[in-house]
Amino acid sequence: MDFDTLSNKLIETIRNDFVNGSLTIAKNALRGLIEIVERAYPNDTNKLGRLVNELKKTKPAMSALQNVLERALLAVSSGDRFALILQLNKLLELLEKSTNDAINIAKEYITQNFTPPYRIVTASFSSTFLKFAKVLSQIESNEIFCLESKWAGQDYSVLLAEKLTQIGVVAKNLPMVAIGTIANCSFAMIGADCVSPSGVVNGVPSQNLALQCKNHDVPLFVLAESIKYTRKCNPESGFDFINSSLISKIFSDDIFVNK
Repeated sequence: MDFDTLSNKLIETIRNDFVNGSLTIAKNALRGLIEIVERAYPNDTNKLGRLVNELKKTKPAMSALQNVLERALLAVSSGDRFALILQLNKLLELLEKSTNDAINIAKEYITQNFTPPYRIVTASFSSTFLKFAKVLSQIESNEIFCLESKWAGQDYSVLLAEKLTQIGVVAKNLPMVAIGTIANCSFAMIGADCVSPSGVVNGVPSQNLALQCKNHDVPLFVLAESIKYTRKCNPESGFDFINSSLISKIFSDDIFVNK
């Protein structure tokens, strides 16, 4: 396929992805860019810059995607095809390391401050939380309660519970009417699509979960890579803003801080 066909396909794929977590979407955008550069590098290199800017428009509130594409745009400006491929692949590697570092920091804190077996409640779908749950289950027994998370006809708690079960983690769906039972949980943990000084954005019903955690004195933790950091978060439909006053701790890495 030619450059324009591949570009349009990538733009539509990213725009219509309402299932994957924000970091997975950012990674998929990078992988798509790498494929296009490898298969259909344009004679007019300005077309690459326009493609990156079009990708940014697909999900303007998703900070991970915006920040990743800003870095990709800098790489595109070099005009060197092979240097560009190298830089984009390096960025992918850094994103993977960022996730692993954040998970390891969270794992160390939880194992040092909580007594197993862990009863964990979460809301919305997060690929980073999914990986964390797998890592933690290999060390200590835990049980995940996936709070009913409905938006646009999709219940993301069902999707997350299925994914957790597939990797050997005990997971149960938690209906919204039974949200009060989180009082028996060790802690709550959610992912994030955006992290700012005033709070974070995550899929619905994260705000409801945060308020219930406060009412029941259950710690609420956020697991988010540093690529998701920005000055201000603007949630779109299907997402909640959770004020920092409701968050007990954010587990993150420092790979993309001030870079």
